[in-house]
Amino acid sequence: LGGCRLAMGILRTSPRRITWTTWCMLFSILTVVGVKGNRQKTHLISQSREDPFEMALRQTDDPFARKCLEYLQRWAPASDKSSPNITAAFLLTNVELAIAARNATTWARAVPEPVFLNDVLPYAVLSEPRGLPDWDWRSLFFKTYMPMVGALPNISAAVEAGINTQCWSITTPPIKFLGSPNCEINAYAPVTIIKQKYSSCTGLAVYVALAFRSVGIPARVAGTPHWNKCGAPAGKSQACAACPAGDLCTVGNQSSDDACGNHDWAEVFVDGAWHFVDPEGSKSLDSGWFVDNTKMQTVSVGSFLNHSIVASSWADSAYLQATYPEYYRPTTSKPISHFPMVWEWHNENVPGWDVTQRYLK
Repeated sequence: LGGCRLAMGILRTSPRRITWTTWCMLFSILTVVGVKGNRQKTHLISQSREDPFEMALRQTDDPFARKCLEYLQRWAPASDKSSPNITAAFLLTNVELAIAARNATTWARAVPEPVFLNDVLPYAVLSEPRGLPDWDWRSLFFKTYMPMVGALPNISAAVEAGINTQCWSITTPPIKFLGSPNCEINAYAPVTIIKQKYSSCTGLAVYVALAFRSVGIPARVAGTPHWNKCGAPAGKSQACAACPAGDLCTVGNQSSDDACGNHDWAEVFVDGAWHFVDPEGSKSLDSGWFVDNTKMQTVSVGSFLNHSIVASSWADSAYLQATYPEYYRPTTSKPISHFPMVWEWHNENVPGWDVTQRYLK
């Protein structure tokens, strides 16, 4: 307002004798005022945006749907609550389809509720990009994959003969692995992977985990930040403490050590326990080309997770283990501060588990 008054004062002083310099000064004043005003408007809009979880809660009276929304809201990353891509409509559709998948088969209905809430219901596994069009995976996956598994007799068959056998060939050519440089990642959003027909191991793990979730199978991503040539051969007890060229992915040094790259895969909750799945590899539970490599890893010490096998979680893992130890067992799962992601090394917003001990057995 002060800028406008100053500009009007300039115009009133000598309306017929405004020099080029004066016009430039006037334009500058109005531009600054306009930019400042737009910034203030943008700030007010962002400040006034209501929590989409609260909006969704007001739009349903169903007790279980509300419970699902409250669980998502409690453990959602702060960035999701302010993201314009997470809307009430998106959340309600996600909850509706997750519940529909749970009710569609006897084996999905048998999944314990705490495991359903943490490992079927959530709309994300790691830090996948939020936002349409490549983010609305649950509607597409439910329509695509439910017919593949609806008649199968149990959850094991749904994992092995169903999703992990058939989800790779829904495109022509089939979805394939395409490696990316260490500390980077290929197509990461689930629908993008279908469009491009390839991804790195992390993208494939996210894709198959979400495919499992779309039909009511509890799933998460597991892996290790660094392994390959860093570690002792199978049967040895000592693994190296750090990659030869360092452990961190830092700005200006995007590759810590290509020979010590990360690897990710999927895990599913079947018959009361967690099992691993090799995306687009072995179709049997707890079988895959990387099994021997897992023997090289070490249980985390303190906050050093670089050579441990970790698994993702939606809720805080310490809370889950304290509240539901029968599903998140202390003997095989150790709560950790976060799931380390080498492509976003400083992002510690994804809760996680150290599950190394289970793989060393």
